[in-house]
Amino acid sequence: MKKFLPLVALLLAPLLLAGCIGDIETMICGFLANPDHCYQGAAVQEGRSDECEQIKGIGFNGSNPPRDKCYLMIAENTGDLTACKQIRGGMFSYTQEECILDSSIQNDNPSGCKMLSGSDRAQCISQVSAKIDPSEVVAMDDQIAQIQDVLKKGPDPDLEKQLKGLQDRRKDTLDIFSADKRDQYALLSDPGYRKITEDYATGEIDKATKDQLLAVDAQMRKDGTKMLPGQYESLRDLLKFQNDPKNNIDNMDPSTIMKQGIGDKLGGVWHGITSVWRGKDTPAEQGEDVQLRFYQKMLERQNQISGEEQGLSEHIKLEGINLAAEHTVKDLTEVSGLVVTAATLVPKEAVNSVKDWAQKSEMRGLVHAYDAGMEEALPKVGGDVEKAHALVVKALEQDPYAYSDPNAAGGDFVKYGNLLQEGCGKENPHCVQHGVFWKAMKKSYEYQHPST
Repeated sequence: MKKFLPLVALLLAPLLLAGCIGDIETMICGFLANPDHCYQGAAVQEGRSDECEQIKGIGFNGSNPPRDKCYLMIAENTGDLTACKQIRGGMFSYTQEECILDSSIQNDNPSGCKMLSGSDRAQCISQVSAKIDPSEVVAMDDQIAQIQDVLKKGPDPDLEKQLKGLQDRRKDTLDIFSADKRDQYALLSDPGYRKITEDYATGEIDKATKDQLLAVDAQMRKDGTKMLPGQYESLRDLLKFQNDPKNNIDNMDPSTIMKQGIGDKLGGVWHGITSVWRGKDTPAEQGEDVQLRFYQKMLERQNQISGEEQGLSEHIKLEGINLAAEHTVKDLTEVSGLVVTAATLVPKEAVNSVKDWAQKSEMRGLVHAYDAGMEEALPKVGGDVEKAHALVVKALEQDPYAYSDPNAAGGDFVKYGNLLQEGCGKENPHCVQHGVFWKAMKKSYEYQHPST
């Protein structure tokens, strides 16, 4: 025997170099007294079901468990269910159904479940469905779409076979899904949901904006419609702007507010011309104009926040959501949790009022009254600006002339009470937006009185 070892080694060398371990095992098996398990191991190692046929089933009568197990293990390892069809079964052996069940569960194969019946089918569906996430079907959808795009350029047998396999697996997966999982898949495959979650994942939007957009998307899916890309982008940008803390009017930087732009400079030229005939501004009036500038800039910002400046009401208008009513930006903002009410919506009249000089004189009177109120209230509250501001606003809302002296020299008394009337419109074109105006007064007062 020893003299044959060099010859055996020489014969096996090419196989060792080629890495054909299974072939080596097969060659060795022939030298064994009971080679069945050796052939089984070699066949499973190589994943070759045809090699299982070499297993004779020595010691068994009427069945061949080692050979059937060979097919079963190959099916489990490779997911190839055709190997299961080679099982003969019999006493102490395995069945084709057992092989299909084990292989399907091990390889998350929903198609195998459909080949079974009764309790085997139910067990297979239960376990395979639990392991497959709906996002995997969405990934299949993407793969299918990509292959279909490539096939538009010309036939490709390999790609066509791959496409058919994906389409069959997709259908079989959806067939075994529970109602809840089908609902999850419908959500994940919704273009709006996917775009929203993608924008959040890439940092395009914050969590608050994502949650609001998802609420809108859910409502629209319920209504059986969807936003066009341009509509989505407009609503997304509006919500993103609103949710950005730096855009909140409370957080506007006073020094930034005081910087002049081109429009401000042109306004300054006009202001200089009109001052020739209406007299030079006193220091007090100049200070009041600073406060009105704060109001104007904060008003403009709030106008952006409300979406009116961008004309979003018309742009995001959605037709055909249902027959009962049209959904406009107002409906969408209500769904998304935005507060577009009288407190935040900026009427055009309020914007125009602060820019018009004739109406600005009335606003100066109101600002003057606020300043007088602050001077009176601050000592009473120990210099606490917040408390003084609250007292003054409450007093002026109740009586616009609470801090004015109609008999003061120099015409201190100016009729500005209509500015505080609720609502803006044709009946009351001279108005202020309360929610913005009082915030602007406090911010500008603090800016001009840093030691307060």
